[in-house]
Amino acid sequence: MESLYNRDGVNFWLLNNGITILTSRTESAGLRRLEIEDAQVVNGVQTSREIYDYFQEGDRSGDDRTALVRIIETQDSTIRDKKATNNQNKMPAASLRATDEIHGQIEELFKQSGFYYDRKEG
Repeated sequence: MESLYNRDGVNFWLLNNGITILTSRTESAGLRRLEIEDAQVVNGVQTSREIYDYFQEGDRSGDDRTALVRIIETQDSTIRDKKATNNQNKMPAASLRATDEIHGQIEELFKQSGFYYDRKEG
């Protein structure tokens, strides 16, 4: 979550998948405001927590960046009653480094020599 704190680097807000909230009822509460009932974050719990902590650490009133939030209203109790899990797909450490600049340079060097450099599986 370093990108959240580093405003000059990678933009956390653009690279993040966002937050998905299920609710049993939504209603307009004015301009850019929504009243929701029985809210349940089903995707983006970690993101929500990081954003919350970021704003709790000090005066961030000048930070006007945005994040994608999906709000899905449903009366279907089988959907609403499912509990969110934080079971994310396990990612090998090598895949996390595949987009590092050095790998792009190696890939380009290989390409110039007629070879293929596989940054990550698949």
